[in-house]
Amino acid sequence: MTLKKPKLLDMLANIGLNFEGRHHCGRDDAKNLARIVIRLMQDGAVFQFNERLNAGKLENITEDERALLNGFAEKPSNSLQHMTDNFEDLSVTSDNPGETSTDAR
Repeated sequence: MTLKKPKLLDMLANIGLNFEGRHHCGRDDAKNLARIVIRLMQDGAVFQFNERLNAGKLENITEDERALLNGFAEKPSNSLQHMTDNFEDLSVTSDNPGETSTDAR
């Protein structure tokens, strides 16, 4: 049995959220993914690091890395909420004067 990859719209709908922004816009997709993570954390989800990319190859993390990352994860933080609160403050300039990168799409 092959599992289908979850779709962003379905993940949002499953937790009662609507997509914000433009579909397939990297910035808007990232913001919506952050909203999913925040909701999951608010609901008590605990995230574990179990893999990493190394030169494009997926590898399991070592026990030393796991211990380091678990120590990081135990620190209380609202940094994800702070990050998404400030998404609207982000502005990256484009090659055209008066446009931001989001305008230039």
